[in-house]
Amino acid sequence: MSTLYRANWTGPPVKRSDGWRLEKTIAGRPRHAVCELWVRSSRFELRLVTDGGEFQRSQVCRSKDEMLTVVTEWRAAMTAKGWA
Repeated sequence: MSTLYRANWTGPPVKRSDGWRLEKTIAGRPRHAVCELWVRSSRFELRLVTDGGEFQRSQVCRSKDEMLTVVTEWRAAMTAKGWA
């Protein structure tokens, strides 16, 4: 993943990787949450998705530094709610 985005790219968003994956047992069954990294033209989109592909949150970031900050903040918030 050496190139995260392309300056002249106008295509649809493309999933590149996961920022993290966490798990929590709810009502006796394991649930999963994933922070997905999608690449858009000159921007990054982070999507917090739970089991079944349910969106919980989405944010567009304009720089790599902003994207890394948001990934870290979201993980800390989920960890504080008991996800590991």
